[in-house]
Amino acid sequence: MNIYFFLDHYDSSSSIDIFNFPPNSKFCKDVLKDIYPYAFYSNGEEWIYFELDKIKKNESRIIKKNDLPKETRNESVFVSFSFKTNEFNKSLENQNYMNSSPQWRSNTKIFNNYTSTSYQGEYPASILSKNISLVSCSPMIQSDFETYFYMINLTDNPKKIKFYVSVMNTEFKKIAQLQCFTNTINIFDLNKLDYKFTDNFYVFKSDKFGGVPLYFTKSPDKKRMGIEHTHPPLEYIFSGDRSHFQKLKKKHWLDEKIN
Repeated sequence: MNIYFFLDHYDSSSSIDIFNFPPNSKFCKDVLKDIYPYAFYSNGEEWIYFELDKIKKNESRIIKKNDLPKETRNESVFVSFSFKTNEFNKSLENQNYMNSSPQWRSNTKIFNNYTSTSYQGEYPASILSKNISLVSCSPMIQSDFETYFYMINLTDNPKKIKFYVSVMNTEFKKIAQLQCFTNTINIFDLNKLDYKFTDNFYVFKSDKFGGVPLYFTKSPDKKRMGIEHTHPPLEYIFSGDRSHFQKLKKKHWLDEKIN
């Protein structure tokens, strides 16, 4: 099951493009079906959801955050789907739909009156019930631009649990600690931290919870934007025992045994 998310920003808007067809039909074994997308968020105790308009097979739809009900405006909203109307899957169980090569993804966009930028991806349903850690290596911080760090976390438990992401430099010095919550689109203005970013490499890490780390930059005049992400450590290994090398890299930065 693919789960998408809106990238809220205080002076810009966000939208999601959902495609109900594979990027390459020759490598997709799924039988296409009509889907019923729904937007949902956690109030800290339970999932609150709103069903959206049906998307027929071989069609796509752009969903804007501003078009959702007003009560979602200040919430961290995710989007998933079911095959029947009014059938929200509260347990967020995995579905084997939209599995293909290359991966079947959405297009998540931030835009304003001048320009826009987008990120092609989703939140993997396979990690919803797992206790994963985070090691995100980023050379993407630019001191002459406004730079923001997104930590997108979603679990199969609707409770919002506090955790921390540490920002490390190459000398293993902690230069900042960011307070995050599960089931939340956490966002931080890195330019407002009590640290001036002058190097070109930093590591964002957490031994409690992981998720999808994204780095958003924009020019002071708001006319230029960019979103970048870093692959999980597993993706850096072309062949061999990828899981083994991922554990070694995470242990190097987390300084503890990774199960």
